[in-house]
Amino acid sequence: MATINPTEEGTIDFTYQGETYQTWYKVYGDIKNSSRTPLVVLHGGPGMSHDYLIPMSDLTPLANIPTIFYDQVGNARSTHIKDKPKTFWSAEIFVEELENLLKHFGISESFDLYGHSWGGILATEFEVRKQPAGLRKTGAFQHSRSVLALERVNETVGANFPCRYSRSLGKWYGRSRAISSCIGKVPRRV
Repeated sequence: MATINPTEEGTIDFTYQGETYQTWYKVYGDIKNSSRTPLVVLHGGPGMSHDYLIPMSDLTPLANIPTIFYDQVGNARSTHIKDKPKTFWSAEIFVEELENLLKHFGISESFDLYGHSWGGILATEFEVRKQPAGLRKTGAFQHSRSVLALERVNETVGANFPCRYSRSLGKWYGRSRAISSCIGKVPRRV
């Protein structure tokens, strides 16, 4: 649990393929006046939110590291997008959203990334696709080097879920067995 309150939270406009969405964010610490490189935290998913990673905000009071959390588009407090084909949901939209977030905060020239699960894959995709000069460090936890390998593992794990969860998650993926996701309304605080 965070030991401090966020400095700022709100939404950022994000335009992709001609449509504008909202990316919800929360900042701990002073991005502009800190001598430390800001850390952008990327949550897992699909279907997750940043909430379970909030303990990382303790880096702000402990090490003076500003931390930025956000809910990726389609998840939690960001715009939920319905009626798009599967091809819409590629790594590209999330890479572009992350780049938009960095530009919004004016930190493209110096930032660190930390990703958990899908967030680790996103951090890797971002680094490979954009080759950002301002990326200082990347940390990834419990992620796969391959989206396909991750899906195979998650399908195996999902096969052991109780039926009601498998059916619900299966609807998310359009499959008979589910992978992994967050079910239910996202809590305001964890």
